[in-house]
Amino acid sequence: MNSMQWIFPTNRRSPFGQKSDSGRHITSKIPFGYKLDPEDKHKWIIDEPAAETVRVIFRLFNAGKGTTEICRYLTEHKFISPSNHNKQEIKGSRAVADPYYWCVSSVINILDRQEYVGDTVNFKTYHTSFKDKKVRKNSREDYVIIHDTQEPIISREEFEKARKRRNANKRISTKKQFHLLDGMVFCGDCKNRMYLNRKKRKSTVTYIYLCNRYKKEKLCSAHYIREDYLIKTVLDQIAFL
Repeated sequence: MNSMQWIFPTNRRSPFGQKSDSGRHITSKIPFGYKLDPEDKHKWIIDEPAAETVRVIFRLFNAGKGTTEICRYLTEHKFISPSNHNKQEIKGSRAVADPYYWCVSSVINILDRQEYVGDTVNFKTYHTSFKDKKVRKNSREDYVIIHDTQEPIISREEFEKARKRRNANKRISTKKQFHLLDGMVFCGDCKNRMYLNRKKRKSTVTYIYLCNRYKKEKLCSAHYIREDYLIKTVLDQIAFL
């Protein structure tokens, strides 16, 4: 496999791309609540009572409970934590001493997993090359999702309700400035999204669009475009229509 296939992991010619297209999971990490089918190593089946814990988490969250409250409830009612259930305790962590201890990150991870509605979600992460050991996260629009590949633990309605509440609860800064073209600018070289960056020089502040692939991984050329120049160019083009 060449490095470009790793950089663009949704490449259908790659073994991973072909495996994903067939509806199979390309991850070796099975979500809490599922386990491998002993008769088919490529198939996930529901793992009770872990799946019931997942249902309780969604039920409590959709009833208005916060993630900290849910952790307290699970700990007090002795629901075994994912790390202890999967026998993956981290040495020195509180979970080693208390198998029923839940942390907020575990609850959030469960609430964010679309796999619980029965879907396969591939290419959440990628490597820049076969030699690179660092795992990088893909943006959600780069996920490959295949519907109804395993038995669901929760309904789509429950998941979407929880997702809407999660998005609504994200803190938005009241001082955030509106930018006209934010999210609509793409690099002309690598076609990756360009993100707005704040550039300060002495007493002046300039906003620029910088290629995300260059900023994070230095995989594109070091170039940017000023926001004010880009807006002027777009308006000039519209004037000629």
